[in-house]
Amino acid sequence: MRKLLVLFFVFFMAHSVVAQRHDAIITNPESGRWEIVQSKLVRSLTFKLDKFTGDVYLFEEAANDTNTVWIRIPRELTEKDVVVDEKTINYQLYLGGQAVRDCFLINLNNGLVWFFNTNKDHEYVFDLLK
Repeated sequence: MRKLLVLFFVFFMAHSVVAQRHDAIITNPESGRWEIVQSKLVRSLTFKLDKFTGDVYLFEEAANDTNTVWIRIPRELTEKDVVVDEKTINYQLYLGGQAVRDCFLINLNNGLVWFFNTNKDHEYVFDLLK
């Protein structure tokens, strides 16, 4: 009986840890202009979002850890990308818990969505989800 309880406890704790590691991360659309969001799966995917303009930056560390910078990630342009008020929150960033490809930027005014991707030159971009 004791072994069964221990086994149950270990299973329960392992399940809890796995469930926590795959929680989605969503930026808070209610306050502040800037927000930093980090993937729970990949530390190198740390983003800074300007929630007013929708500009997203990726945190880049040099190999020798002496130089760290924020690199702006280009977003596919479209006429439908509408900003109602440049002094309020217009964008939100969502990081899903399963894979890097589960990172999305949404325009809160009209629902346009971009997904995190790499282009043919292996550079990071946000492509419009059509």
